[in-house]
Amino acid sequence: MAVANGGYYTWGSRIEPAAIVGTCHNPPMQWTEPAVYFMCGLASRVRRRGRSTALRYPAMVYDKAKWHSDGDFPKGLPYENGGTHVGMFLAWVINHGMAGPDLTDEAASDLEEVRQRRLTGRTVLFNHLDGVLSDEDLNDEGNAFAKHYYQKYQGEYDALIRRKLKTAYHASDDWATYDMVAAMIDRAYSEFRKASGGPKAG
Repeated sequence: MAVANGGYYTWGSRIEPAAIVGTCHNPPMQWTEPAVYFMCGLASRVRRRGRSTALRYPAMVYDKAKWHSDGDFPKGLPYENGGTHVGMFLAWVINHGMAGPDLTDEAASDLEEVRQRRLTGRTVLFNHLDGVLSDEDLNDEGNAFAKHYYQKYQGEYDALIRRKLKTAYHASDDWATYDMVAAMIDRAYSEFRKASGGPKAG
């Protein structure tokens, strides 16, 4: 239990300044060991397989499927469709060797299934990442590119899919869609590398 005490929280036998435990506007949290916690609304996400639940700094989140499926989302579609575009980007990352070391270790066989086109990036997103794409899931090159492009990617993906479908959420989670999206990401990555000084991932 974390208890406020003159600007400090007690954590078991340890005392931590409140500023370290968290400075968000939420009330003090109850802690358990192992702890899974939220700081200022950002999840210190614990993957479903093999990940320690020890206290960690919160990840920088690029996107969450639930941000879409819980928002202005078409009726009648499965909630997984809120993560299709995230899964497409993740599949591209996997195919270009930019997955982070933790994801590579924890989901090696499924990542190979993606490369062999027997599993989609969206499946990996939900099975291993709880529908959340963060900086923990990419390596240094992947994060450099995602920080540069991911926000723009969402707009470009929406425009690309809406050429033929009512909304981007109606896109099929299949390899025909992926090939179309991947060509778009390839062009953006090529421009990113030119601006950054040369080729890297294949």
